[in-house]
Amino acid sequence: MTPAEARAAEENLAGIAREEGLDYLVDFRDHGNTFDLHRLLHLAAARGLHDELLTLFYQGNFAAERSTYDSEHQVEIAIRAGLDEAEVRAVLADSRAYADEVRRDEDEAAQLGISGVPFFVIDRKYGVSGARSVEVFSEVLRRAWADRRPELTVLGAGGRVGCDAHGCELPSAGEPSTPGM
Repeated sequence: MTPAEARAAEENLAGIAREEGLDYLVDFRDHGNTFDLHRLLHLAAARGLHDELLTLFYQGNFAAERSTYDSEHQVEIAIRAGLDEAEVRAVLADSRAYADEVRRDEDEAAQLGISGVPFFVIDRKYGVSGARSVEVFSEVLRRAWADRRPELTVLGAGGRVGCDAHGCELPSAGEPSTPGM
C-alpha cells in the first residue's frame, strides 16, 4: 500500500468511526509492536477486566494524542481499567509473562487466515476483514444466528420452541410447545 493509499484508508476508517459517534484521529497515529499490549490483555482477562482494558487501549490508540506504546502510559491505562499497578509493572518487566498465550493467539490467527487488522471472528465461523459498516456486521450476525438455529426454553410454556433469523415462535396460551419446532 502506498502512503497515499494508506492515508485514504485511514480517512475512510475515520469516516466510518465518526458516523458511529466514535472519535478517530487520522493525523496522530502512533504505530508499533502490540505484543506488550496483548500480554496486558491476557493479564486483564485473568482478572475479569479484558473488555475494560481493550476499550481503553482502543480509545488510547485511535482517539488520543498520546502513544499507547509508551510503557508508562500502558501502566496508567491498565490502572484505569482496574488492574493492580504492581502486577502490571511485573508483567511488563518479565518478557515471558503471558508470552506463550499471545503466541498461541498469533498461531490461531494464522490458522484462520488472518493477515491484518481489524479482523473479527464471529462464532468461529465467519470473518469480517477491515473496517466495515454496521450493516455488514448486522448481516454477519444475522447469518451466524440463523445458522445456529438456537432452541429457546420458554418458562411456563411446557417445553422448547424454535427460533430462527426472524425471531421466535411462541405457542399460544394453553397450546403445548413442540420440541425442536
